[in-house]
Amino acid sequence: MASGSAKTSLLRSSSRREKVFFATVAALFALIAPLQVFAPYDWMQSIVSAHINQKPYGGDGVVVAVDDATIAATPDGEWTPEQLAALLDRIASANPAQLVVENQHLDPGETQRSDVLARALGRFTSDPIWETSLPTDDRQELSASSLPPPEVEYSKVALAGDALPGPATIPAVMPVKATFSPAPVWTVYTASAATGVYPSVTNLLADGSRPGENIFNIDVSYDPETVPLISAGSVLQGGDVRPALEGRTVVIGLVTDPRRDYVATPHDFYTPKPVITLLATETLLNGPPVYIDWLPAFLVALCGAAAWLFLTPAVGRTVLLASIICLIIAPTILEAGLIYLESSAAVVFLAVLMIGRLWQKSGHAARAYREAAESKSRFLAQASHDLRQPIHAIGLLADRLEQTQLSAQQGDMVAKISWSVDNASRMFRVLLDIAAIESGALQPDIEAVSMNELLAKIDGQNSLAAEQAGVEIRFVPCDVTVLTDRALIGTMLQNLVSNAIKYSRGGRIVVGCRRVRGRMAIHVVDTGKGISQSDLALVKKEFYRGGSNSLMRSDNKGLGLSIVSRLASLLDLKFTLKSEEGRGTSAVIGGLRVTDALPEPAAPGPRNALPLAGLSVRIADDDPELVEATVRVLSQWGCDVSTTFRPPTDDVTEAVLLTDFDFGDDETLADHLATLEQIRANGTTIAILSGRHPDQIKKELPDFSGLVLTKPLRAAQLRSALMAMRTGEGPK
Repeated sequence: MASGSAKTSLLRSSSRREKVFFATVAALFALIAPLQVFAPYDWMQSIVSAHINQKPYGGDGVVVAVDDATIAATPDGEWTPEQLAALLDRIASANPAQLVVENQHLDPGETQRSDVLARALGRFTSDPIWETSLPTDDRQELSASSLPPPEVEYSKVALAGDALPGPATIPAVMPVKATFSPAPVWTVYTASAATGVYPSVTNLLADGSRPGENIFNIDVSYDPETVPLISAGSVLQGGDVRPALEGRTVVIGLVTDPRRDYVATPHDFYTPKPVITLLATETLLNGPPVYIDWLPAFLVALCGAAAWLFLTPAVGRTVLLASIICLIIAPTILEAGLIYLESSAAVVFLAVLMIGRLWQKSGHAARAYREAAESKSRFLAQASHDLRQPIHAIGLLADRLEQTQLSAQQGDMVAKISWSVDNASRMFRVLLDIAAIESGALQPDIEAVSMNELLAKIDGQNSLAAEQAGVEIRFVPCDVTVLTDRALIGTMLQNLVSNAIKYSRGGRIVVGCRRVRGRMAIHVVDTGKGISQSDLALVKKEFYRGGSNSLMRSDNKGLGLSIVSRLASLLDLKFTLKSEEGRGTSAVIGGLRVTDALPEPAAPGPRNALPLAGLSVRIADDDPELVEATVRVLSQWGCDVSTTFRPPTDDVTEAVLLTDFDFGDDETLADHLATLEQIRANGTTIAILSGRHPDQIKKELPDFSGLVLTKPLRAAQLRSALMAMRTGEGPK
């Protein structure tokens, strides 16, 4: 037994890209986090925390509010020092513990009138606190974070031009700093001005309780509705106010101007400012409140992100998830204990990092998908090309064998071989089309196409097959010209018609056109087997052949409708398929653009079937068997044939050069462009016979205007091409 046990490392190897991305994002956030650009997240968190931690006010304060009803009940509809003095007399009779007067501003020129207030304030057992305004120029001092020493001597002089009603009155400030969000709400412990240092109302009411910093968060978890509030008008109207005010802190304040006298909080967007004063006092008494800046939370986020990057996926994800949960729920838990954590930078940092990582992974997945698709396309193209060579040779040999003296049984066997070759040829053409579409080599050549000519061509290609299948097929004439690719629309329609013949034996097929909203649509309707609803959703996928009980089994290769669907997308057309099992199928190619232009007339075929005797042909192909089969066929037609297994050289003097495109070891005709040009200059007609798609060859040889023939090629097609080239009707 081996001693010890293998240790499993928790670390994983991270790519250089991941490390650079992590370091860049971390450095960027470390620079911008102190600017508090993500503060709105903290505000939202404070609102959520306030609702989760909601609690009633438990202090001894009472607000006496000078509201609109109070002022409306005055003789002149105006709040005056005399009326305030009368209110103070009523409150003093209740013997409160402490009095605070807010938002009451006396002009220094009203000294005589202030004497009335001074006499009323003198009735209180403790010195009243009189709020005075902090000058606008000094409000910037609210940002100071340092606290004054406990033994500081506070100024006794009023601020902002206010007058103090009597020497026993203590001047204090109560500025409230809020954002456009209902939370957080800040106030100060002390304020500095040109005339000295001033305490805040909460400083005096909190009886020495001090926050951690001069600016502190007011605990907005308190429900403002639970703060006792009495209208000043009801106090002035008489009645016994002792039970409501005796031994308590009374705050008198104006609540008539929403912009000045109210503050938005999570529980009430119109919280009276005197209520805020009592909530701030209660915050200090239960505190002190502590503010933690962005750095601790950011370090937690860095640890979670580093674990995600450098530890094994399972462990890294666990640590990261724990970090995210901690950063999301920690503020709510901490704010219940008056600890205010700035976590916005950390949360946004992790969000950006995760989005970036997911973006990178999606990019990797997209690249892997593209590489797989390109690999599949290359495989299809190469496999189609390699298999076309022997199929092409078999076809030529079968055609030559068919012209010899055969018995009836041998003739039947050769006919079956020819049928198999044709079937395989169609399959390879489809595979080559798929590869060309996916590789982007197949590009549409838009031109004017006569619908009548197109339908006549499809009729000629399918009439024999329809007759053999016992299918009645009818093509409805359509004297319209459309703009599309002649070859590709022909391939689409041919696939639909051949499918309809295959599945409509003994039935009927109608092929016709119909205008739909200014566009032309081609309909292929049959009365055949139809397609089940389960198959209908999948028939456009490659190689789908249906289940064992499907009506689509037969000899279906599962490619025809896939080609139609792909070509429709390539031509910006709409291909729809409707079917009902047992009743037939309707296929529609829609979206064809109608034009008044006339299609170019097709080049006339050879006037006479001229013999090929004496035609000199050079064959260039690296497949010896294919070369031998081609030589035998051409020799039978009387051609003078020479061969080479390498790419053609400029010594070609024959009338026709019949050459392959690929010659092994990644060597192609594209490597010999100058040679091809010289051969053409010598008067030789060049025809490329290849397993590649013609569009791929044209992309490799953009200046080549000769004939491109696709393997496998039947002998009759090759003979027609050579005759056209001999009569000068084929391209050079």
